[in-house]
This record gives sequence, structure tokens and C-alpha cells, in this order.
Amino acid sequence: MSREAIHKKFNKNAVEFMKSIFGQLLEKRFNTDNSRPQNLAHFNRICIKDSSKFRLPDNLSKDYPGYGGSYNCQGLMNLQYEYDFISGNWETLEFTKATRNDQTDSKETLSEIKRKDLLIRDLGYITPIYLKEIEKKRAYYLNRLPIAYSMFMDNENRTAFNWVKTHKKLTNNKIDVLEFDVLLSKKHKIKARMIITKVPKEVYDQRIRKASKQAKSKKCQLSKEYKTKAWFNIFITNVPCDIFSSEDIVKMYSLRWQIELVFKTWKSILRINEVKAVKKERFECQLIATMIWLLIHNQFFQRINNLVRKKMPADGLSLFKFFGLAKEISSILREIITHRSSPKTSWLNLIIQSVPHMFIEHKKGKRSHCQIFDELFNV
Repeated sequence: MSREAIHKKFNKNAVEFMKSIFGQLLEKRFNTDNSRPQNLAHFNRICIKDSSKFRLPDNLSKDYPGYGGSYNCQGLMNLQYEYDFISGNWETLEFTKATRNDQTDSKETLSEIKRKDLLIRDLGYITPIYLKEIEKKRAYYLNRLPIAYSMFMDNENRTAFNWVKTHKKLTNNKIDVLEFDVLLSKKHKIKARMIITKVPKEVYDQRIRKASKQAKSKKCQLSKEYKTKAWFNIFITNVPCDIFSSEDIVKMYSLRWQIELVFKTWKSILRINEVKAVKKERFECQLIATMIWLLIHNQFFQRINNLVRKKMPADGLSLFKFFGLAKEISSILREIITHRSSPKTSWLNLIIQSVPHMFIEHKKGKRSHCQIFDELFNV
């Protein structure tokens, strides 16, 4: 088949065909009911969601525009990805324009929230509508709160929160974690638990440098309150304290960083962010095909990892190591699928034999996500 003929095959029908296949695979779910720890009875799912962006060639900027700044005059792809930490199931994966931000996504996906979900998200998804809908559906949220977000004490006077006093209390008493009952949004008056921890000075300095640069571009200055709040990581949740203590909330939120590892894996190993200047339909077909490969291999990973964790709950396989190996031997799997290889050549056996080399490396003084999950739920 000639290059021109192949080029013509990548059209709208091909994109719809690939989307249909991907959609059917995405609907498949692992059944984890038989292996769920009793302590997880409070939650049906622990859904972690985030977005990741990567640049596209200029010829795709019309369909996937950037939003100025360092991305000016270039295309920009935005991936909205959500998965269930308990089962490993992919819940959603959308390819959107970068101009559709996280707040817009949280407003437009309210119908996907289910009873007894615990939704862990970063500060970009916070909106009063999102939080109210979670409460309405008797689900739970755990978010970081933007520094600029206003709140006041949930008391008779509903006084403004005193950040200077709180900073002194944490510093003078050398306290790691503080918790307060607060109201978010003067209009919506959303009750929440607010948990705060102090960040290291290098993190504080980095935040101030970034905020000062943004303020300078807008010809304004940072307020004293903003500078004080920059010392804190601020978490909000409606999970009752009899389920998770303040310290547990901080541990639980740390699991969110696993989604950053997923994006790192996709970009470093599968290089989804390295896009050639091809027509829109070809780019979309290739991207969806890559995601199908990732989804299928993720199912293998979850099954093997679940077997490992049944015997060793505090251990587990490294997602990054697994996909690194899977890419190396993907040609063998292709030959087996197309019946060009002898059944004696077992792709799965190669994976299983490599399991001892794919364990998460435990760093001194730092707990892995498996250890944290084990501590929280006594798996």
C-alpha cells in the first residue's frame, strides 16, 4: 500500500472506529469485591484525577490551540485522566483542548460522581458547585485548596481565618499538622475540615518567586496574607474524623502523586508527547492506539500486582519498571497475536519471570504508596 493510500485511510471514520474500540475496552472493569479489605467499606471507589498537557506541532494549533505564554502559537493537547486507586480501573480518559481547564472539567463531569466515592484532586478542580454536588450525592472529596481561596471559621461569629496567628502557632509549638472546621465560600457556606501543614523554606521560596512573577506581570503586589498562606499546604475534606484523622488525611492525599507517575510513564516510555507534524486524524488515531496499548497492559499490570500484594501488602510492582519491560518485549506479543510466533514463546512468562526485578524500591525515610495504603486501611 502506498504512502498516499495510507494517508487517506486516516479520516474521520477511522478516528470514530478507534474511539469505539477504546470506549469498549474502557468499560471493562476488574471485580475487586472479593478482595476488598473491610476497612474500605466507607468507600466504593477512591478516584484520583488530574490533567496533563503536551505541545503539538503548529499545524494542529487550530484544533488544539494553546493559551499564550510559553505555549504561544503552538498546539497544546490536554489529557483528563481518572482512575480508581482500589481496583486500578481507568474511569475516564479524555483528549481535550488546553483551553478547557480543570474547573470547567469538574463542572461538566458532575454526573459521573457516585455515592461513597472518595475523589482526590488537586487545587485546580475546586469549585463550589463541585463540592456541593459531592455532598448532595453523599460522596467524599479530598482536595488541596488554592492559596488565594477565602474561608472563615465555622463558629457563631464566622470570623475570617487568622493565618498569621496560625503560622506562629505552628512555628513556635513545632506542630506538624493543625485542623479547623471552616466554611468555604461566603455565598455557598460549604462546611469542611481544613487540615494544614507547613512546607519547607525552599518550597515557600519557590512559591513566592512564581507568585511574584505573576503579580509583576499584572502590575500588582502580593498581600501579606498571601505570603503567610504560602507557608502552608492546605487540604479540605468532608471525610469524617472518625474515618480519617488529620494525619491520615495528609497521608491519603499523598497517594495522588501516583497519577503524576502515570503521566511520567506515558511520556518517558511511550513518548506520547513527541508528536510529528501529521494531519489531525492521523495524530488522533495514533494517540488512541497508544492509549489502547496502555490500557491493555495496565490490566496485565493490575492482575500481577494484585497477586503480589495479596502475599506482601506493603510491597508492590513499579508501574514505571513494568511498562519499561512491556515496551521492550511488545514485539513478541505482536507476533503471538498475529500467529507468527510459536506458542512456546510466552510473552506473559517473560513478564512473570521479571517480577522480582520490578518491585518498588523502598527509599530510606520515605514510605511507598503501598505502605501508606496498608497503614490507612490495614490491608
